[in-house]
Amino acid sequence: MSPALKDRLAQLDTIELEHGDHEFFDDGMCAMEAVAWLAGEECTDAPQCACPIIARAMQRLNDLIDDKTLRTQLLLPLLARIVDSRVSSEVMVKRAFIATDTAVRIFSPIALEKRGFVELAATLRRIPAIVNSETALAAKQTVSNVVKDVTRANAASYAAVAAADASYAAVAAAAATAATVTATATDAAVAAANAAATATAASLAAQMGIYTLGVEMIERMLLVTS
Repeated sequence: MSPALKDRLAQLDTIELEHGDHEFFDDGMCAMEAVAWLAGEECTDAPQCACPIIARAMQRLNDLIDDKTLRTQLLLPLLARIVDSRVSSEVMVKRAFIATDTAVRIFSPIALEKRGFVELAATLRRIPAIVNSETALAAKQTVSNVVKDVTRANAASYAAVAAADASYAAVAAAAATAATVTATATDAAVAAANAAATATAASLAAQMGIYTLGVEMIERMLLVTS
């Protein structure tokens, strides 16, 4: 560990993570800008040291969490681990499938259940883990049917429809090509998380459970290194 990185790590607990992006570090830092600062890079929310899949998930989750204190509490512990998290394209695809699986089998069922679609939520949870294009393709029709059922039953339930749509976007991309899944999966996962948070919406404490699941998704991605 370089002396500069060691010094910045010692200062990490003094940082509060801000919403959005910034031109200079002194203007404030979002989660990924803080990673760039730790790594000694210029101010950017897409530092070269970080895996683009994880960076995208962090960017979306950072801006999804409205409360600064909660945002800092949940995301700050991840930052040092994201420095030097860049991996090969093959490993990036594996990480993207984690986002797909989380969108389909975790976030979307929560949103559906909270809006009264208990059986449809259970249907998504019963889908086998989505770990590659084959398992995504196997899940695609089931997710498509859930989207149709939700839309037909209650098109006015934004959170339920949004969650179902996000699931389908994730699984359709995952069933297509590696390039598609890496470009789409994290956005779909955080869209489903947003729908789940909207559906939960009772309190900050309840929403914290959703955001914590997002953090756990990123932690699982970080564990995949080959």
